[in-house]
Amino acid sequence: MASQIVRSSLPSFSQKRFGLFVLVEVSCTEVSTYLSSPEFLKGFSKAELHYAQKLAKGDQSLSARYAAKQAAATLSSLPWQSFEILRSPEGVPSLVLRPEADYPCQPLLVSLTHDGDRAAAYVGWKSTNVTLPKLDEYEPT
Repeated sequence: MASQIVRSSLPSFSQKRFGLFVLVEVSCTEVSTYLSSPEFLKGFSKAELHYAQKLAKGDQSLSARYAAKQAAATLSSLPWQSFEILRSPEGVPSLVLRPEADYPCQPLLVSLTHDGDRAAAYVGWKSTNVTLPKLDEYEPT
């Protein structure tokens, strides 16, 4: 029962599934209203919060991260708080399990975006054994 209450008190999001990929879109305005909630902020690592505080549009950055975590949660059935978005020195985001999650999970691919009041993330399983057909194998439609 408590998880339903927590779930319903989170910012809403729209979700579309594409096989092993999920696209999640959120309202930055809605997410920013939750940023004063200590319970909501526990879903972000110190590094994520520190990074967002340095940005002029930190609320948009956290909104995109929230969208990515919701997409990863959909793919893995883990809570969104189990994930963390890290950045490489080049600025490339990666989605990883937080150490306290202690759950085996395939690597995930992530793409983040935000503009104005919308933030979105596209998350999918990283697979090294996928063979894509050659372009000439497709029939024109």
